[in-house]
Amino acid sequence: MLVSSFTPSFKNFPSGGTTMKMLALISFVTASSAFGRDAPPFIQQMAGCFSVTYNFVENGVSDEFFAPVLEKTELSVEGDLLKLNRSLILGTLVQPHWREEWQEINAADNIWEQTVYGPFGDLRYKCSGAMVEGSWRCEALKA
Repeated sequence: MLVSSFTPSFKNFPSGGTTMKMLALISFVTASSAFGRDAPPFIQQMAGCFSVTYNFVENGVSDEFFAPVLEKTELSVEGDLLKLNRSLILGTLVQPHWREEWQEINAADNIWEQTVYGPFGDLRYKCSGAMVEGSWRCEALKA
């Protein structure tokens, strides 16, 4: 079982010069204008440029831990679907990494569905859950 959760506490990468600050600003402007109204804050807070660490914990034997890298996340909109495209910044190379799609499936109960795709467009998992007190969590049985 895979558990996906999100509590909005991201901060833009503070050092990296003008380029990194500009990437975060461009992503935020895209998020607001493309949605026609403001995208939900928890989605907007995932767009930008961040220092991230990846910890892949599977079975205790093939786990992998990666040093912090820069990740650029851009928000785009197709109808009611919010897409976050994530790319790793490796020196001068921008490597597409993975993407997630978000869709509100029940506005009354604030239930959102997240679908995550790998770098080659392969479905990784899909699940839904309610945004409760600024935190979202879902459990995907197949990953």
